[in-house]
Amino acid sequence: MIGRFINGIAVGMTYTTIPLYVGEIAQVSVRGALGTISNICYNVGTLICFSIGPFVTRQTLALICMTFPILFFISFFWMPETPYFYLMRKRGKSAEKSLFWLRDNKDVKDELQEMTDLVEIEQRNKGRLIDLAIVKGNRKATIIVLGIFSAQQFSGISAIQAYGSIIFNQSDLQLNSDIVVIIMGMVTLVSSSFTTLVVDRFGRKPLMIVSTFGCSLCLLFIAIYFHLKYCAVDISVISWLPVVTMILFFIFYSFGNGPLPYAVLGEIYPTNVKAWATMLISIYSAIIGSIVTKIYQIVADGWGEHAIFYTFAVVEIIFLFFIIFVMFETKGKSFREIQEHLGASVIKHIP
Repeated sequence: MIGRFINGIAVGMTYTTIPLYVGEIAQVSVRGALGTISNICYNVGTLICFSIGPFVTRQTLALICMTFPILFFISFFWMPETPYFYLMRKRGKSAEKSLFWLRDNKDVKDELQEMTDLVEIEQRNKGRLIDLAIVKGNRKATIIVLGIFSAQQFSGISAIQAYGSIIFNQSDLQLNSDIVVIIMGMVTLVSSSFTTLVVDRFGRKPLMIVSTFGCSLCLLFIAIYFHLKYCAVDISVISWLPVVTMILFFIFYSFGNGPLPYAVLGEIYPTNVKAWATMLISIYSAIIGSIVTKIYQIVADGWGEHAIFYTFAVVEIIFLFFIIFVMFETKGKSFREIQEHLGASVIKHIP
């Protein structure tokens, strides 16, 4: 119990700091790709647990997984702080040195000057948690980020991952649920890796639209299957449907809904409130994920699996329209341009 509590704190810290750090060190041309890397690492870890977990004890699995954070601690200890971090603390030389290292010894004078101007103006207004609601640009950013994280969690991903083997066992196919879960992990990893390669070419919004639409269709087909089964209809000819549809669901989810909310989170906020925003959104996402997981079993026991999957499908359609009409594209935009798009008046005075 204590170990889970400590692990939960550590995981929460990573979800808060990684989007912030990556967003501040990345060049505009690769910011989207780097913003999805943490999701790939998450999928690698999930696949390792799915692949090894059924064949070893919990203690052995914990020891194996422990090696990765230890290696990370040893290697990342030597990485530089972000230029924005140094500039917010009036350490211009350290910021220049950090940016020089991050850009592989290229000329960074113009980029550093833009960062300096941006930070100076943002720091005139010390960021507070309440600024996420009362400052126009921050409020619009928060609405967008809450929307796309809601699309992520209300797809039912947390519940599907938690009850995946149970769902597959109801497909009436003679399949080893452990093997199917491993296949799901592999599909998720490959799909999210593909997103990393194309996100800075096609943009965040188009991928989110395709992902959310695809997830909603998959959820609808799964709901129809379980509804037919609930009504005692002979579905032996489509007993393969849940497994195939679930694989497609993970492909679509990993294409956008999984990695891209974190990428957008890391690039849409000004530096003076970014830490507050990442903390708030991480807490929100964790709470919604927990609620969805708890509700899944309650609804499934009371009204059948089809009811909860219908709910997931309808909610995803709602957020699809949100993404189409509210979310804007951040591909290729600097932090300054993003803030100008949000209507953040503090940015407009930058020369």
